Amino acid sequence: MSSFVEVKGLRKSFGRIFALNGVNLEVQEGEIFGILGPNGAGKTTLVRILSTLLKPSAGEVSIAGFRLPSQDYGLKKMMGYMPQSPSLYEDLSARKNLEFFLNLQFHNGLGGSTQNKIDHILEFVELKDRKDDLISTFSSGMKQRLSLACALIHKPKILFLDEPTAGVDPRLKRAFWDYFKKLKQEGTTIIITTHQLTDAENCDRLALMKKGKVFLVDTPSHLKNLGTSRIRITRKSGVKELEISNFSEEFPKHLKEINGDVLRLDITSDTLEDIFLRLTQDAD
Repeated sequence: MSSFVEVKGLRKSFGRIFALNGVNLEVQEGEIFGILGPNGAGKTTLVRILSTLLKPSAGEVSIAGFRLPSQDYGLKKMMGYMPQSPSLYEDLSARKNLEFFLNLQFHNGLGGSTQNKIDHILEFVELKDRKDDLISTFSSGMKQRLSLACALIHKPKILFLDEPTAGVDPRLKRAFWDYFKKLKQEGTTIIITTHQLTDAENCDRLALMKKGKVFLVDTPSHLKNLGTSRIRITRKSGVKELEISNFSEEFPKHLKEINGDVLRLDITSDTLEDIFLRLTQDAD
């Protein structure tokens, strides 16, 4: 499978500070690709460059065959972007905001199906009954949902989402991810930054960033294998505690070595959050 997004040696400086310091990355077409890292790792800067909002200081970026920044106009017509902080016109209604974003994509008129598109996307983000209300009356969570609707309204081929589920309740978050997976099946490539480890587990692959660099790319399931399991075995003769890195291979062997009846087993394993924190806090 060819790479839909290719990043080589990407750097971005703000004065003497390098927000990105040699990022190399490849994303496949139709992939949900997550970018994780602590605050200040460079996640948002990377997404802003990929979505044509910032120009790099050095390096090469190619998306869907378009080289950035020289060919960014071609990419803008096929992308959607949801920023971390909603960029909406607060003196307009939800419907008018969506009409505005559609107009940006379709310069020759919106056509007769415009209202159907708007009603459909507003129903998805559960704002249809507020479509004629001013954005200034919306809560922060409602603005987040409308911001996502604006990014999706024109059915982009590549979608950039910067912390898309922040402030969204668990039920709606699940609906968002169901929709993202449907878009993936239709061929949309999705790049998402997140601090939510529940979001990360829904991605096909994850890139971990630290100090302006990507230091690891892997699947969520493989990352979980980097963790350890802690086992407490209670038996008649006493208690034995184990810490093992490969549960399926090591645990049966230890269990066979135990003489006497096992009264209780307590097993805890590192979560993806535990592994993420350890990897991002380890010394370089």
